[in-house]
Amino acid sequence: MAACAEGGLRGLAGDGRRRPRNAGTSRCHVACRASGMSEWLEKSCEALQLRRDALESAPAAPWSDLRNKNKDEDWRFSASHLARIMGDQPNVLGGGEWASTAERSDLSSLASELAEDLQSDPRFNYRQVLVKDGVLVSEPQGEGGVVVTTASGVEGEEAKEAMVFLSEHEALRREDPLSPEDDFFDHLGNALGEGQKAPHLVLHARQVDESSGATNILHVFQVVPRKKEGSTVCWSPKTSVLVEGNQKLVLIEELVYEDGQAAAVEAVEPTARIVLPKTRAYLHPSASFKHTVVHSGAKPRDVNVRTIQVTQEEGSSYDMLETRVACADGSFQASASNASLSRVEVDMWQLGGETKTNFNSLSLIATSGASNGKGSKSSSASAGITHELRTKARLCHPGGQISQVAKMVASGGSSHCIFDGKVDIERYAQETDAAQIARGLLLTKRATINARPNLRIQADNVVASHGCTIADLEEEQLFYLASRGLDERTARSVLTGSFIREITQLFTTDEDMPMNKLAGRLDEAVEEAFLLCEI
Repeated sequence: MAACAEGGLRGLAGDGRRRPRNAGTSRCHVACRASGMSEWLEKSCEALQLRRDALESAPAAPWSDLRNKNKDEDWRFSASHLARIMGDQPNVLGGGEWASTAERSDLSSLASELAEDLQSDPRFNYRQVLVKDGVLVSEPQGEGGVVVTTASGVEGEEAKEAMVFLSEHEALRREDPLSPEDDFFDHLGNALGEGQKAPHLVLHARQVDESSGATNILHVFQVVPRKKEGSTVCWSPKTSVLVEGNQKLVLIEELVYEDGQAAAVEAVEPTARIVLPKTRAYLHPSASFKHTVVHSGAKPRDVNVRTIQVTQEEGSSYDMLETRVACADGSFQASASNASLSRVEVDMWQLGGETKTNFNSLSLIATSGASNGKGSKSSSASAGITHELRTKARLCHPGGQISQVAKMVASGGSSHCIFDGKVDIERYAQETDAAQIARGLLLTKRATINARPNLRIQADNVVASHGCTIADLEEEQLFYLASRGLDERTARSVLTGSFIREITQLFTTDEDMPMNKLAGRLDEAVEEAFLLCEI
């Protein structure tokens, strides 16, 4: 059983001075220019129909030069998994297959099947959009206070102004010396976006009818493109969100795998796939944005890196609910290269006081492998499934409130959950209320959880707390249930279900987001994972 918990509650780091971005390290640290790497990047640009030099200035790939990774490196826990997935000689990066007319019809039916039944409820203005490869399959229906369009098809002055505003603000964020540095996947996603090789949804929530109190809900289904033999498929869907003052928006982003997709390709030669979803949101004063991210299931040699950028002005609120449920049987782990890696990176900026921010997340990873001490299974040759959640919140104004709850469950010798949460409370952010808690359940000996809740405080009038617990289920609780007639496996299942219920119940108890069908799909994924869990 492997666990790692790190934490920090401190004032100024180091000498207390802010170093310029280019001091000591370079934002554009160029990847190793060995002939093989240069040739790979050039061929990838050609296959992706990008400029020949589009990836020339990309930072070093995280899986390169593993020997020089250090404890402060952002990819220190997952770089080795990436190296197994990509291999010593990665396939050329390429685009996903475009959907045919018949497939579009099938996927539209899929969207109707997955969508919630809220159209007849006057409390909600519900729409769904399904995106497959680079195609917007189903156009959003209905009228309401949210303009939904694509970046290439923006019409109307308001929508165009919203796009310009979001682009200018993103440029300002990138220039700030305290913003996170771009990595290889950031550069790749931006290159795909600039080359218009990726779908880009634009959501603008504005007031159109003062008498309408309906909650605007947009449900986006992001269908992962098929794999291709001899190519590493890359896909980078992007969503831009602008919520005007006093407006409310609920956005659900759900990653969907087509049944049986890529099975024929993987039977011949397993190929890698890279999916890079990105969401950027700007909340004007007193705006409300509820954001749900759902990723259930796993495929061999998959890399999914999701980036979320949120900016909050005075009095605004942002609630994020993120779930990652995945399981893999023995055939999934037949080779060490058949790993699956997912990662969510959240960066929140505060531009005004009295903001409210909530992060709630659940990671449930189950793989076959070493048992909980009663078997002799080994997973030393398997890379398995890894999920990593990294959050960074920067509070610069007084009166802000931020709360974060991260729950992780790992079962099986090749299951790995990672949490790295950081809250920066700057000098002028007085009367801030910040709380972080990370809780992990290790159900087998060789499962791994790494957690680091981190507070960096420079203000002197704050309420702040953080904590971390990583352990197996408590023997006293198991004994109590056993005394009531439950066998050990049932008792452990009950306690594990109770542990994750704090997060999963949010799908049905939130009045602004009654996602019954989505909650049902999540419950099915949890049940499937529990069947594989060696509990």
